[in-house]
Amino acid sequence: MESKASGLVKDDYALISLKGLTGKEKNLDDVRRNGKAAREPPMAPAAFKAMLEAGVASGAIKFTHRGDVGTVVTIYGKAFAAEMAAVVSLYYVNLGLDDAQMRTVIEALRAAHADGGLRKVEVLELGGNKMGDGAVAALAALLEEGAMPNLKKLVLERNQIADDGVAALASALRGGALPSCTKINLSGNLGSDAPVDEALASPERLKAVTQNASHMAAVVSLSYDGLGWDNAQMLALCAALRAAHAGGGLRKVEVLRLGGNKMGDGGAAALAALLEEGAMPNLKKLFLSFNQIANDGVAALASALRGGALPSCTTIKLHRNPGSDARRIGDVDSKVKEALASPERAAALARRRDEPSAQAEAQGPC
Repeated sequence: MESKASGLVKDDYALISLKGLTGKEKNLDDVRRNGKAAREPPMAPAAFKAMLEAGVASGAIKFTHRGDVGTVVTIYGKAFAAEMAAVVSLYYVNLGLDDAQMRTVIEALRAAHADGGLRKVEVLELGGNKMGDGAVAALAALLEEGAMPNLKKLVLERNQIADDGVAALASALRGGALPSCTKINLSGNLGSDAPVDEALASPERLKAVTQNASHMAAVVSLSYDGLGWDNAQMLALCAALRAAHAGGGLRKVEVLRLGGNKMGDGGAAALAALLEEGAMPNLKKLFLSFNQIANDGVAALASALRGGALPSCTTIKLHRNPGSDARRIGDVDSKVKEALASPERAAALARRRDEPSAQAEAQGPC
């Protein structure tokens, strides 16, 4: 059980199996490289139980007391649930696992998700194996069920994924799977990664993700940066965020990344109007660099800030926009800086703080 449990969530270089060593290793890097190659895929508790019972029945696995089998199965199940509930990064990298073994990995992840786990996972790395279309289809199906809602980075490089596998993954993404993910690495596979890139930037995905009420209520960071979206697409994004705000979402968002697109004054004005309505009250950082926002768009944002929008925000990046005088990454636009420090903003924020007290007094004692 120890070898199965130890391989569940450890970093790819944190687990060394003596079975993989050749005796020719010359340094610690060699030991890590060869030792990790013997790491077995993680097993779901049900599969572990079946393996253990079959091994005991055949005599391949021996216990001093056969009655201990149930105890070991229970201990493994509890360890599996605890680890999968807490883990933030999962690495099953460069293990040479074939498609069937990768399906075993996916089944373990499915079991963890069904038990309420994987909600904290932000990184999943499965590169350097022999994953094919079958395992990717199983992964896509799992993601469509809502697994790993906070995953930001998915690495599938250097596998054997062909067009059908890429298509399955792209379909899941269009349907809103992995709502926190903006980048997926598929380099070194048989199929083109273009369908996945297109799905990540698709209007279908945007609509599905922003209509996911539970996600929008819990999300802390939103990233739509580097997508090359034009002003019309940025307007569509603002409309989707407006709907999420109207549904009670976005209240926990602390970071909004919209840089590296083609947002113009229309998109900036729509964003400013949304912020004036009180959206994202806990936002601390807003990134709008490398867009096409001119004077009118910057003015609209500054006006919203003077009116008390984004009461928690202290960082707004606007460098490399035609209407901003911020030119370098560390520069602060003068109009935004002035608005953040303005007496109008201070007064507006004071009024907002006083409103709950005034409403409570007006209602009187219950």
